[in-house]
Amino acid sequence: MWSGVDAGNNTSGDGGGFFNANSAHPFENPTALTGLIQMVLIFVIGVALTNTFGRMVGDQRHGWALFVAMAVLFMVGVAAIYASEAQPNPAFAPFHLEQSAGNLEGKEVRFGIGQSSLFATVSTASSDGAVDSMHDSFMPLSGW
Repeated sequence: MWSGVDAGNNTSGDGGGFFNANSAHPFENPTALTGLIQMVLIFVIGVALTNTFGRMVGDQRHGWALFVAMAVLFMVGVAAIYASEAQPNPAFAPFHLEQSAGNLEGKEVRFGIGQSSLFATVSTASSDGAVDSMHDSFMPLSGW
């Protein structure tokens, strides 16, 4: 639902949800399971289009090859973002903060770095615009 005020937390211009927090708000994304379902639904159209492409060109192997290439790039993206975010944020080192969980600044702390990294990769790879963590808060390697 469009709220009329863009919170600036996504680039799609949809306003960030009713509470202007997009998928980071507990009413919009109450559990880790709903977040996972949301990610699957975001990705299902793009994945289905690889099958459609294979059928359109008359050889489904082309669709599978496209799917595998996309899946490899996606997995590399998830691994790179997670590896980058699992490190402590060096900007906070002078403050002697506990950072054993990694860079949680701007992340969905209910679900941790893992789901925030996965959600960021899914929404970026699908050009969806949905967020559950602030992409500006990600480390330089994973900030895209």
